[in-house]
Amino acid sequence: MIPQRILLQSFLSYRGTTEIDFSSISSAVIIGENGAGKSSILDAITYALFGVARGTSKSGDNADRLITAGEEFCRVELDFQMEKRLYRVIRKRDLSKQTTELELFMYDEDQWINISSSTLKATQDKIHSLIRVNYELFVSSVMIMQGKADSFTRKDPSERKELLAEILQLSIYEQLREIASEKRKNTSIKLSLLKSYMDQTKDKLSQKANIETQLSDINQHINIKETEIKELKTKIQQISIEKNNIEKSLLSKQHLIEQLKREKINLDNLHNDKISYLSQIEEAQKVILKQNEIETGYYRLVEYITRDKKMNENFEAKSRLEKKIAELREKIAKEEHRLRLEKAELEKEESIYLHEKSNLTSVNLRIQSLQGEQKELERIKFKKNELEKSLSDIDRQLTILEENQSELKRNLETVKEKKDEVSKKIYYLEDIIREEANIDEQYNLIKENKARLEVINADIIKESSKITVYKAQIDETKKTILDLEEKLAILSKTEGVKMCPVCGTHLSELRETELKLNYKKNLEQKNETIRNNIKKIEEIQLGLGDKSKIKQRLEDSIQKEQECIEKKTNCSTAKTQLRSLNDELYKLKVMESQHQMNLDKLVKKKQDFRSRYVSADKQYTGHLQRLSIEGNILRTLGELHAQMGKAMEAEQKLPSITEKLLMLNRKLETKDYSKDLLEDVKDFEKKLFEISYNPSLHKEIKQNIESFQYLETEKKKLDQKLNEKQLLTSEIKKIDEKSEQLSHLIAKSTEEINTITYNAADLDGINKIISLHEASLDEAISIREDLVKNQAGTLEKMSHYKLLETEYEEKNQEYRILYHQEALLQRATDIFSKNGIQSFIIENALPEIENKANQILDIISDGRLQVFFKVQSKTKKGSFKETMDIDISNEGQLRSYELFSGGEKFKVDLAIRIAISYVLSNKSGARLSMLMIDEGFGTQDKDGILRFVECINRISKDFEKVIVVTHLDELKDYFQTLIRVSKKNGFSRVVIE
Repeated sequence: MIPQRILLQSFLSYRGTTEIDFSSISSAVIIGENGAGKSSILDAITYALFGVARGTSKSGDNADRLITAGEEFCRVELDFQMEKRLYRVIRKRDLSKQTTELELFMYDEDQWINISSSTLKATQDKIHSLIRVNYELFVSSVMIMQGKADSFTRKDPSERKELLAEILQLSIYEQLREIASEKRKNTSIKLSLLKSYMDQTKDKLSQKANIETQLSDINQHINIKETEIKELKTKIQQISIEKNNIEKSLLSKQHLIEQLKREKINLDNLHNDKISYLSQIEEAQKVILKQNEIETGYYRLVEYITRDKKMNENFEAKSRLEKKIAELREKIAKEEHRLRLEKAELEKEESIYLHEKSNLTSVNLRIQSLQGEQKELERIKFKKNELEKSLSDIDRQLTILEENQSELKRNLETVKEKKDEVSKKIYYLEDIIREEANIDEQYNLIKENKARLEVINADIIKESSKITVYKAQIDETKKTILDLEEKLAILSKTEGVKMCPVCGTHLSELRETELKLNYKKNLEQKNETIRNNIKKIEEIQLGLGDKSKIKQRLEDSIQKEQECIEKKTNCSTAKTQLRSLNDELYKLKVMESQHQMNLDKLVKKKQDFRSRYVSADKQYTGHLQRLSIEGNILRTLGELHAQMGKAMEAEQKLPSITEKLLMLNRKLETKDYSKDLLEDVKDFEKKLFEISYNPSLHKEIKQNIESFQYLETEKKKLDQKLNEKQLLTSEIKKIDEKSEQLSHLIAKSTEEINTITYNAADLDGINKIISLHEASLDEAISIREDLVKNQAGTLEKMSHYKLLETEYEEKNQEYRILYHQEALLQRATDIFSKNGIQSFIIENALPEIENKANQILDIISDGRLQVFFKVQSKTKKGSFKETMDIDISNEGQLRSYELFSGGEKFKVDLAIRIAISYVLSNKSGARLSMLMIDEGFGTQDKDGILRFVECINRISKDFEKVIVVTHLDELKDYFQTLIRVSKKNGFSRVVIE
């Protein structure tokens, strides 16, 4: 990361806008008096990149301090190069809105492209990922801040090691150690619980062999019964086939008898239908005999109907023509009336226009007179408008001044209120800070109680798991007791043959007694087991009760932790706020003075504007009086223009109206307006004459139609009877064919019935044989079902044991994995500890830091000074311990750091600090190829300063840009570029030479 340009606006002591171009600088010195604002340039770089500068916290609090006094905002713009690409960061802090704005740009194709994220935090994260460092690493690797060169050498060995670990960002390994330790602890608890559960499961699995023997006996008896059932089912199946054949034959015979009855009934029905159809044919024949007479009369009726239709068409055509002729005559009359009305209107309009035309000359003269008066008023009106604008501007200025005065008064009151409020807050915060010592003591006590609570919780979880295991054993034992009691109940039955409760086989008295004794003995053992487990549970619960009370007391005390944390946070916040409030109080006092001064200026300015307003208003009133007659002139002109327009319009329209009147008179005289209509009337009258229509003949035809109308019904009846006769004849023919087919089927059915010889007695004998075999089958199935129930119960127990075996194997596998994980986590805890990888990284970094520091010392001390780092020291007992001591050699003699002079100490401090910056810059992977040193050289003589400059020139090859901040003017000639900072009237300015 190499800075190219920085722009400061209202930042710290830099009022207005200040720009510094670093693009052509490889080495530069920033020179100025103490307090001139030199270090503020480096603060601007860290504020642009990270939002942090001197006087603000690492989270960017108190950023308002960075705004120049009296300004509302500050803004820093930084251009920097990263991996041959140019970027720009813009950060702005607004005092009134209490907001911070952050933008990130990338230069591409001759333009700046905004690559900011949607939120400030996301944009900040993008900057971190881009330059690959945070604020702490940046100021540790790139900058040697003022007064911080000896921050490493003045610490004791343990603090040096911690500081180096912090610079090398080794805190991540400490976090990893804590995570690994916590996970190892949790894994250890899981292992303990898992081991207890596996031991109990192993005891249960020892009973599996007895259950397997019982299952083998039951399976053997089931196989015997299965064979017997299979044989009985085969016999029943064979007899059932024979039974089915008999049933089918008897059912077929019954169906044939029923079919024969139906066929005889159908034959009788066909005979009856034939008789009915012959009777209907005879009735139809009576109507058919009158066929000739009916058809002759019907044809005459059709002829009369045709002639009547023609007469109706002629009558309708005649009526239509007469209606059209009447309509045309009415149109002719209406057109004549319309023309006469139009003629009257035109004559009236001609009379009006002649009157208006006579006023044209007098109106024109009056208009010219009034227009002269109007021009004089326009000149006065222009002067009035100018005065109006002037008055409006003065009034607007007065309004603005009034608003500004009110706002300044409000701001002044607000500042005074804020000043009182800030003073109260300062007093309140000081009270909070006084309580910090008591809060720390209370918080340490809560930490101890938390540690004790973790131990108690682990014990409670362990004991509770034991209760769960004991309860599971009790439930399992109770199931076993129920099973034993059922078996004893079976053996205790007095009636019938004694059967084995497990396999169902017959028992001798000796075997029965032996089984009873075994079952009772098992019952006593199981009950004793339950009593022992209940006693253990009660003992554990008693202990858990005591631990729960202790746990409750600890939890009650720990509940105050959040309150303590809040109080500690409040104390920390109060300290930060107190610094901010003191700054704010100073700013408020400055603002109060400025507001009062601005208020006095506004009052004077208001008085000037008021005197100007009175003078302009007097002139404006005079112009208004002269313009009061403008309305009358405009109104009269409007009326005259209207009269003038009407007169001119009359003059233009009179010739046209006269011509129209002449045309109307000619139309009315010649009737030229209705020639086409009269021609249409003549055509329609001619067509009316051509139509032939005789009303008396039409009446005679209608009478004949009424006389012959009945023949239409007779004709329909005749046609119906002819069709009916044809259909009946066809149906009689079909009946004869069906009768012949039915006679043939009756003979065939009678023959098939005689061939079937089975009867009901044969079926009864077969059914008796099947019933005997089914009774034997039911008995065998009942015995098999009892055996299957026993088998299912035994299989369920076996499946339970198989599940236990599977679960045991899974838990065993889990145990081995957890055991391996615990070992790995223990190893990880050791590796990530301070004596592990952290120590290894530091020990590997130290030789490089030592070598680089000695190279620098060789230059700035003329080879007299050397430093050596020791990571181990010998104790009084002869053993070695981890340390980080610094030995300094002065011309071959080792001496303590405290015995050296201030100038020599500064050389050692600076050499080590630059070496750390160099090594860390290389190791971080951030490629921050620059070095900035903000340090005083007052302890050095002229020779020491020259050697320091020589050192900077030599190491500059390792850094692309080196910037030194100092108040020593004599260094200006030893650097490529001089940046001079000076302060005038409390504000800084920069000049590049």
